[in-house]
Amino acid sequence: MINPRTILKKANLELFIWIAALLLLAFLNPDSNQVSLCPLKFLGFHYCPGCGLGRSIALLVRGRFVESFAMHPLGFFAVVMIGYRIVQLARKAL
Repeated sequence: MINPRTILKKANLELFIWIAALLLLAFLNPDSNQVSLCPLKFLGFHYCPGCGLGRSIALLVRGRFVESFAMHPLGFFAVVMIGYRIVQLARKAL
């Protein structure tokens, strides 16, 4: 049987994680060549479908829309989806 209290705790944790992720990406410097945290690059793969997504979001937050789209075309879509999920979780928590 599912405990409603457990679901609420998970929603709050997920809500915190999504908000923290967007805040961290907002403070990310998209112009620097930082060390990659991509697990596929660590495994030796040369292509990753998500590479550039974080920088795309960082550029989008700064209002550099054309550069954001050039970095990764799905950056705007990712922000919209994460924002939608944050709203869902916030409504559920309230």
